[in-house]
Amino acid sequence: MHENTKLTTPLRKEIYKKWRTGKFSLRGLAAEYHVNKKVIQRIAKRGKQGDFLVHDSTNLKYKEKSGR
Repeated sequence: MHENTKLTTPLRKEIYKKWRTGKFSLRGLAAEYHVNKKVIQRIAKRGKQGDFLVHDSTNLKYKEKSGR
């Protein structure tokens, strides 16, 4: 896990459960967990698929391709 990761897998599950209740807004959850609203949006989107893992943030566009 990256050293700057704020939201672990259990926290992501917690956020998703709160969001699913309909009592919490994306903006409210973002403020509560001190992250950007877009992070909460991604958690909600991936949570629908059952994915609560912390993903690598490597931009593959700039990653060197083998064989060059």
